[in-house]
Amino acid sequence: MSKKIMVPATSANLGCGFDSLGIAVNRYLEIELVKPLDHWFLEHDLGADIPNDEQNLIIKTALSVVTDLKPYHLKMTSQIPLEHGLGSSSSAIVAGIKLALLLSDVKLTIAEQLALACDMEGHPDNVVPALLGGLQVASYDEEKNLDFVSLPQPECQMIAFVPDYSLSTKAARSVLPKAYKKSDAILASSKANVLIASLSTSDLVLAGKMMESDLFHEKYRASLIPELEAIRALGHEHHAFATYLSGAGSTIMTWISQNNSSSFIDALKEFQHSHNGDILTLTVDPYGARIV
Repeated sequence: MSKKIMVPATSANLGCGFDSLGIAVNRYLEIELVKPLDHWFLEHDLGADIPNDEQNLIIKTALSVVTDLKPYHLKMTSQIPLEHGLGSSSSAIVAGIKLALLLSDVKLTIAEQLALACDMEGHPDNVVPALLGGLQVASYDEEKNLDFVSLPQPECQMIAFVPDYSLSTKAARSVLPKAYKKSDAILASSKANVLIASLSTSDLVLAGKMMESDLFHEKYRASLIPELEAIRALGHEHHAFATYLSGAGSTIMTWISQNNSSSFIDALKEFQHSHNGDILTLTVDPYGARIV
């Protein structure tokens, strides 16, 4: 059996679309089937901290979907940095679901796969675009009801600055308030509503304004990621639509027109002289997770 699973990276929140909005981008987690074994072995180059047996999130997820899977030697390669706000855990969960389907006769609809992924991840902003591709807005409640809408793909370049430090979701959530004032929650929700409406009509100028006016999370996390405001200022200088914190960070994402992207990238390269990090030029992945 010569098959490969591909799952895209994702960028979530997009400012005020907190825990509900995400987009798939063209960096990938890939799982290749090597051969059957008498035990699970996941070959990877991510270091000793990442398990290569049944404790690995990918295999653990697969076995939670189909408990009697025959073990395999798998080879994993990943372009998605761990704990940097590009959906590494969501991509692993989605890969595990696809692995279970590939190695068994079990059939799950996309709706069933989405429900499983949301249940495991706890919120839909990364797993829905990882599975479906494109730009997705979703709601997932305590009764495990999932609703989602696919939005038009934005006509822009996405430029990510990936600092050389990671930031766990747990640490990033620890700085958020336990409750919001009613007036703040109303204002934050109104901005999120306008964001979704503007994305649905491909008005990236208005969408960008809303992305940069988030009240849910960015102002609390900004102290953890000092590069955010500096890169946002660079974005303004080069007429970017918006710069926002990707997921929980530490990646900082900028949406910018193709015409302005080269000068912005040059500015980011200057920024690299005093701030360690990688620059990624990204496009939308329209396909989502797939078996090739």
